[in-house]
Amino acid sequence: METQNNNSININTTNHSQIKKSINIKSIAIASVLLAVGAVCFFLFSKHPDSKSTLSMVYISLGATLIVCSLILFFTKFQQKVYVETGSVIKNKSYPFNRAQLGEMKDSLAGSKFNQAEPLKVMDNGNCRMDILRSADNKFVAVQLFEYIPFVYEAATPVYYFSEKQADDFVSYLEKCK
Repeated sequence: METQNNNSININTTNHSQIKKSINIKSIAIASVLLAVGAVCFFLFSKHPDSKSTLSMVYISLGATLIVCSLILFFTKFQQKVYVETGSVIKNKSYPFNRAQLGEMKDSLAGSKFNQAEPLKVMDNGNCRMDILRSADNKFVAVQLFEYIPFVYEAATPVYYFSEKQADDFVSYLEKCK
């Protein structure tokens, strides 16, 4: 287990040696297909002999919409975070919970004792939040707790990094929390 001790560090903005950003090939491929289909719809049917027909306007609108959607997809999903050792994509998730469980969660994270901790009661509107970066293969987990101080969530713990067995244990603990 590793930690970054400064509580002002945010899990979503911190850099870790085991996390790298890579190009999201799937997203780029989908955006390219959408762009090509949109361009075909827009340009082929704009040259239609009966350009004032309803069908021609529908194709032009569809083409323009597909082009805009492909550009949005390309610019928003261009990169993804990846766990270096396995190449697995990292997903971000938040679990809101009640402040009464904050102390116990801090202790279980600091001691890596997830099997002994009570399952977290996830709520829709909790005044604390657990943010997690988790690899798809469950070999890497980064966790940080936040506490709601009027108008903003502030870090209540440093960022904790778990890999291999500890990450598996934490994922097992998370499955109990639902």
